[in-house]
Amino acid sequence: MAKLSRLNNPGLQPVPSGGIILAVNEIPAKPESPAQSGVSFELRSMMEFVRSENEAHRKYFSHLYKLTAGALMAIFIVIAGAATFFGFRTVDEARNAARQEASEATQKEVERMRSEVRGRIDAEFKTDAIRKTVQEVAREQTQTAIMPIITKEVNTQVRRGVESEQGTIKSAMLTETHKAVDNLKPGIDKIISARVTEQVDSAVTNKVRTEVDPAIDQLKRNADISSLFIKAQSGDGHAFDQVIQLTHDGAASQEDRNMAERMVRTVLQSHEGTIYTSRSFIAPQTDASLLEILQNSPNPDERKAALDSLSTGAATKNLDLIFKVMTTDSDLNVREAGFQLFNKVTGQKITILDNYSAMVWWQEHRKDYIK
Repeated sequence: MAKLSRLNNPGLQPVPSGGIILAVNEIPAKPESPAQSGVSFELRSMMEFVRSENEAHRKYFSHLYKLTAGALMAIFIVIAGAATFFGFRTVDEARNAARQEASEATQKEVERMRSEVRGRIDAEFKTDAIRKTVQEVAREQTQTAIMPIITKEVNTQVRRGVESEQGTIKSAMLTETHKAVDNLKPGIDKIISARVTEQVDSAVTNKVRTEVDPAIDQLKRNADISSLFIKAQSGDGHAFDQVIQLTHDGAASQEDRNMAERMVRTVLQSHEGTIYTSRSFIAPQTDASLLEILQNSPNPDERKAALDSLSTGAATKNLDLIFKVMTTDSDLNVREAGFQLFNKVTGQKITILDNYSAMVWWQEHRKDYIK
């Protein structure tokens, strides 16, 4: 009856199931048909309410279906997209994993086959026939194929090396050319001098040549003689001997002989003084050691000290040695010491450094001392 009372009130809003409020408009009155003439107003109102309620429910469920279908479709699309993304990713990963496993398996198989092949090759190469065959093939290949390549490469490298060293080669060539020219300078100067001399000789008269050449020769001889004099004055025994020979040289000019004689007198006077200075050794020496020094020492002071320190008895037994030293030693002071000892032992007064007088006397009296 409560429901019926709501139906009879216009503008009443029924609440259907699900909590959705549906507004019901006022139902207009319809003219009664003959079939409905016997139906009561309450029944007609109820039937209209049921019809409108069904229509509202149908619309609600239709709207709810559409919302549900849309939501399910969105969820389906999301799930399908996720499944597609993760599905593709899973497939790629599976494909990559399969490829990786296949590659690893293939690599292992290849390594195994390589190891097996190498083992077989090593076993085959241990036989002499295979080794000999390989050597022959290698030799033939080297001669026919590799040698031309090597030759070409070597030629290329040599050409590049030469090209890169062009500057150094040019510098070395210039340096060597300068050195060669420098080495040829003496010869060139000599040739030029000879040519100049030849031209000068052809230009001057015979009178000039006969006057100039002797003058030049004389100047050279004077220079040589002066050099000998200087050496003799400084105590050079060999230079003194040459000066003495010059005094008896018939080929020398009278002027040269006169100069030589004056020089000989000067040297003799310097060694004929009344004072004679002797030398001695700081360390004690025996006659044997003194004779050893006299014959072998390169120091003229030591040779002079050996003569000055030698005993009379030892000197008497070795007069031949003393005579040789006093007439041929390279130092005039040593010769002077020899003359002093020779005169002391023999009792003579031969002029110091007068080799001629000493030789004459010794040839006559040597037998008296050498038994």
